[in-house]
Amino acid sequence: MVSNSTHDNPRIGDITLAIDSNGRIYKNEGHVCGGIIHFVNNVKMETDTANCFFDHFKSDTDNMGWIRLENN
Repeated sequence: MVSNSTHDNPRIGDITLAIDSNGRIYKNEGHVCGGIIHFVNNVKMETDTANCFFDHFKSDTDNMGWIRLENN
């Protein structure tokens, strides 16, 4: 995962990009503050795959979920 904060570079904005083990790319536009973003899941469950993480975890500051980018 790599993130950019609006605080550090407002031209890019808040974004986190992640690549899973199959090469699929996901983005999250939740607020990154000081280079830190937390992802939470409000459902008690095993998180044993990347798909589970990207399907169920959201940024804790603004509840933004992950979006899988097409063509990958």
